[in-house]
Amino acid sequence: MIVAATNAQMSEIAIDGKEERDEFRLATDGLHFHRVEWRLREELGEVDAALLDKVKGEISTKSRDSGDNNAAGGDGASGDDEGDV
Repeated sequence: MIVAATNAQMSEIAIDGKEERDEFRLATDGLHFHRVEWRLREELGEVDAALLDKVKGEISTKSRDSGDNNAAGGDGASGDDEGDV
C-alpha cells in the first residue's frame, strides 16, 4: 500500500535526475509510513515497535526495487502487492 502510493505519485510527475527521484521517493515513502503509523496508533492505541521495524524494512526493499525499475524506464510499479506494504 505504501510503496504503491509512492509509485502512483512518482508516475504523475516528471523528476529529472536519479538523485532527485531517489530523494523524492525517500521523502514520499517516509510521509506515507508516518501516516500509516499515526493511523494505527489512533485506532489501536499502541503499536508494536517490531511491527513498525518490519514495515520499514519491507518499504525499503520494495521501494529500492521499484526505484530500480523506474530508473530503467519503467513506471516504478513492481507489480508485487504482496504484503500490502
